[in-house]
Amino acid sequence: RPHDGSVTWVRASSVLNGSLQTPAAAFDGDPATAWTTVRSDPDRQWVEVNLTGPVTVDSIPLTVVADGLHSVPTEVEVLVDGASVGRIPLPEVVDGTAQGSVETVDVPLPGSVTGSTFRVRLTGIRPVVTQAWVSDNEVDQPAAIAEIGLPGEPVPALPRSEEHTSELQSHTEIS
Repeated sequence: RPHDGSVTWVRASSVLNGSLQTPAAAFDGDPATAWTTVRSDPDRQWVEVNLTGPVTVDSIPLTVVADGLHSVPTEVEVLVDGASVGRIPLPEVVDGTAQGSVETVDVPLPGSVTGSTFRVRLTGIRPVVTQAWVSDNEVDQPAAIAEIGLPGEPVPALPRSEEHTSELQSHTEIS
């Protein structure tokens, strides 16, 4: 996708190794998809959207995966056009009982802000800890953001053609 302002695009500090979902999943309008941080270090990870034009908001709905299998954000820092709006504590999020359960919380901003680039950085985490199967050390499970509800069109997933998928598969087969 071009980065010239003609289309909305998304990037992130990291993605979960092996995940087929891109950071755009946090802006695609589908709570069943999610941007997922790396495992073992979800704190300080971020996702950023660059919109085609400025929008004005005074709060941001944030849908997090809260299923007892993912670490859960407890605080976020919001940056608009590169400037920090502040670190905002999130309301308590209760884990659902099913894998992939989500809960939406409102992130109230200190005032109205206008911008076209919005970054949400995870600055507080309620960790879900597990044992790494290789090292047997304790590690934090990743956090996952299902939706960040900014005004505007959802960001579509990157197209995946059959030809591209076949090409990827052929490169990963063991000879």
